[in-house]
Amino acid sequence: MKSKFKQQGFSLIEIIAAFTIAAVSLTLLMRMFGTGLATIDTAQDYSRAVLIAQSKLAMVGNEIKLDEGGASGEELEGRYQWAVQILDYTVPEVPVPEYASSNPLATQQPVAAIPTLAMKQLVATVSYAKTGAERGVVRLSSYKAAPLP
Repeated sequence: MKSKFKQQGFSLIEIIAAFTIAAVSLTLLMRMFGTGLATIDTAQDYSRAVLIAQSKLAMVGNEIKLDEGGASGEELEGRYQWAVQILDYTVPEVPVPEYASSNPLATQQPVAAIPTLAMKQLVATVSYAKTGAERGVVRLSSYKAAPLP
């Protein structure tokens, strides 16, 4: 005997299976978005730290005197701490190659033996808060010519 009613719609098991698949998919998507946002935040912190270090190196000779030995401070409400060290740098002597000794135009003195400028090594260090108790550190180094004392 046939029933008068045809089955219409979905069964309870099909609905539960669909909801389970949707829940798992949404959970994975939310996890991916969370990881992506954390990565963006980390990249933004690192980029800001590099920008601060570059700007502090550019300030040496203007706002930061070359003979001060360095400076330090904070940026963005204490989230980034920076320090600039100014170190004396001795230019290594470049010896005259052996083949140049037969050249009458070649000088017999090493190139660095004629001092005209003093060189300073600049080291900018920026530290910033990362997730948890971890700290990120960016260190940039550069050289700058200074007048002889």
